[in-house]
Amino acid sequence: MKTYTTLLLLLVGSTAFGQRLVPINFSKAYQDPYYMVLEADSITAVLEHVETENRLVVFDLEIVNKSGLPLKVDPKLFHYYAGSSPFPELTGEADNVHQVSFPYSQVPGYLRKSLTKNVVEDHYETQIKQQQTLAIIFGVLSVGMMVADVASDLRDSKKEFYTQKDWNKSQTRDVLTATTLMTTDAVIRSSQERNYYTREDLHYLDQEIMQPMALPDTSALRGKVYFPKNGYYRYYRVVVPVEGYNFVFDFRKARVSDY
Repeated sequence: MKTYTTLLLLLVGSTAFGQRLVPINFSKAYQDPYYMVLEADSITAVLEHVETENRLVVFDLEIVNKSGLPLKVDPKLFHYYAGSSPFPELTGEADNVHQVSFPYSQVPGYLRKSLTKNVVEDHYETQIKQQQTLAIIFGVLSVGMMVADVASDLRDSKKEFYTQKDWNKSQTRDVLTATTLMTTDAVIRSSQERNYYTREDLHYLDQEIMQPMALPDTSALRGKVYFPKNGYYRYYRVVVPVEGYNFVFDFRKARVSDY
């Protein structure tokens, strides 16, 4: 029973909803947007957090080019910092964003860069297999638990003297089995739902992920940027380098009042 409960808690944890990120100065009372807009020399970058799920932190990014020249956009250069405290403000263009931000980042390693399409594909495929395996395991354990409960009842029924203590044990088993089965059913349904959405994300990945390109003048590029999730943090700083400019977006974990 202890092993079953441990597995159940692991699956519940794996299917829990991820956190929502909002701009650092977001205020629902002032009807602030959930996205941030930054501009520099006729280049506009718009960033919004989409989700933190499946060990991924996903943003929606749009870049608008009105600079008069083509822009080289390379998502492999995008990266983020994260920690428990707000990051220091950048006081001028001369500030080195890495020197200012890195000392306050609690993310393991040097930089957390965005993931390529192949890496995200592999990640989604792994998640699908894991969700399917967990659903099968819990389906088998549910059947095993019911069989064990019935076997215990049959064993008790063959006793010459059926005591009040035996009856109490039987009732406790029935309640525990029913409660666990209902919880397991809910978890399996949640896993199946996540599996469906993961397959959908994988199916549309080619169309949605932002790819490297030369962005012509008077044009725009929009797509999703995928970062690896290395834990839950209160503050994120996302850096989007474009042609020598660092667009720096500061987000924070949403509060209950932000929804």
